[in-house]
Amino acid sequence: MTDLIQLEKIDKRVFERCSWVVEMRGSILSLIGSSEEVPIVVLGVTQNIGKGGTSVLIDRVLPVNTVVHCEFTFPGNAATIPTLMQVRWARRAEKGQCRLGLKFLV
Repeated sequence: MTDLIQLEKIDKRVFERCSWVVEMRGSILSLIGSSEEVPIVVLGVTQNIGKGGTSVLIDRVLPVNTVVHCEFTFPGNAATIPTLMQVRWARRAEKGQCRLGLKFLV
């Protein structure tokens, strides 16, 4: 039983992370042929970033494997950084929010 508990504590990250706190706006990309016409928009704040992706605290739960067009905004700057990302994991957080692990696709 102890071995199982220790396995759960192992960090599964492949890449090192560093603190990175910026605003994020994302649009969920619909599947080809989907009847959804209005994109679903999510708002959040990043927690950290690594070579493979970022952790984000957002305002709703998203299913794993969802593809999101993200734009990261820096304080005091109108420029954004656009990228495509995929939800790798999702966990409920405090105050009805959700913490996501997003993987960079481009």
